[in-house]
Amino acid sequence: MPPAAMKRFHPWAAVLTTLSAVAMAAATTGAAASLNASAVAAACPGVFARGAVLTRVADATFGEGPLDFPEAHATLFTDWAHWAPTPPKVFLYERDSGAVRLWMRNASVNGMARMPNGDVALAPRANRSVGVMANPGVAAKAVVTVATAYQGRRLNAPNDLVVDDGGGIFFTDPTWGVEEVDRELDFKGVYYLPPGGGNDDLQLIATQTWPNGLGLLPDGRLLVANEQEPLGWYLYTRQAGAASGWTRALITVPPLRPLLAHRGELAPAADRRGNDGMHVDASGDGVTVYATGYGGLYVMQPADGAGRWPVQCVLPPPPSVTTLTNVVTGACGGSTAGGGCAPAAPRRCVYVTAEDGLYKIPLA
Repeated sequence: MPPAAMKRFHPWAAVLTTLSAVAMAAATTGAAASLNASAVAAACPGVFARGAVLTRVADATFGEGPLDFPEAHATLFTDWAHWAPTPPKVFLYERDSGAVRLWMRNASVNGMARMPNGDVALAPRANRSVGVMANPGVAAKAVVTVATAYQGRRLNAPNDLVVDDGGGIFFTDPTWGVEEVDRELDFKGVYYLPPGGGNDDLQLIATQTWPNGLGLLPDGRLLVANEQEPLGWYLYTRQAGAASGWTRALITVPPLRPLLAHRGELAPAADRRGNDGMHVDASGDGVTVYATGYGGLYVMQPADGAGRWPVQCVLPPPPSVTTLTNVVTGACGGSTAGGGCAPAAPRRCVYVTAEDGLYKIPLA
């Protein structure tokens, strides 16, 4: 979530702690909002399918936190309702039909991640906690809180999270939406909660000025979004033999001008919206990292053995959109009208949330 968005945020009068049942909602369509095929091909040649269009498939007032939900042939996403007093909701986009349904009410959830056993780890920001939902396919969605405080002091506002193969949860904890007078921690942190752990087990990996999205690499290293300047990502590597010690390196973006030719004149560095969401895709050959940030969706692949992460390209947002917030990959589904692929072409898609909804584009 970008710092600028918080100017529109108004805290709830009361924290709603019950996350309740599935309900039907009218399907939304946003086919008119898109980035055309020529713009996609010019920005990221060879990355996306031939003729691919970045298409809005679900509307929102401020979309966030997408999550692949393969057993339901769906993608989940949050609508933050422009930070209004109305509690945000989580919606389910049905990839085959293109329908959009309400999945969770009164959900202050931002980041979501699947646990190895199929449960869903959640970051309910208004509750200033991290929780776990068992059996996400059932109607009644019960969330068990697993972390609320570090060394006896209440967390700020957990934002994004990712889960390792053992069920440990990494999460970021900036302060968006929390007044300074209500903060108990005087820093913004990146944390690790070991499998089955609670507050007493919470490990502080590092502090950052504004930690945001994060992704876990197959080798166990952690990527975390950093701030506007310098524009880049932090790579955290666990120290050998250390239970909780990590080293940090900054992965910076190369000069922005060739990458962001679509933007025209660049904003001053201090005014650029910082990096936001991130997704590590290791489903095919090698690893690709998709990250939202200033100017669009960054596509990165590691340079073997060189310790570098070259940015392959930056996919710009549609003309009407200024903010891309988060990203995930998953099956495309069979609805060509809903931005998917024909059933005979079972491609994978990138799903991107933005200020106006959920977008979808098939990969090459």
